[in-house]
Amino acid sequence: MAALVCHGGSGTLLGGLAAGVPMVVVPFGADQPHNARLVAEAGAGIAVTKPDASALRAVIQRVLDAPELRVQARRLADEIAAMPTIDDAVDVLLGMT
Repeated sequence: MAALVCHGGSGTLLGGLAAGVPMVVVPFGADQPHNARLVAEAGAGIAVTKPDASALRAVIQRVLDAPELRVQARRLADEIAAMPTIDDAVDVLLGMT
């Protein structure tokens, strides 16, 4: 996938970031505006508020044409892949390590 366009929900964002895909985030509410801002600050995508069709198309093209966004998204994917697993967390919580 070349880019992900999403609303900024945590599940979609985590999936996209874990896959190393740059994104366009169009938040609607709840935690989405915050998540969109964090993706943009991390350099892994662009946050868009209140886009019309032509503005959204332009932003998607910018994401597709910006190798630095893909590099940052890949860097975040590598960080996510290096994180401890849920099994590691359970072992720590149970005092097994």
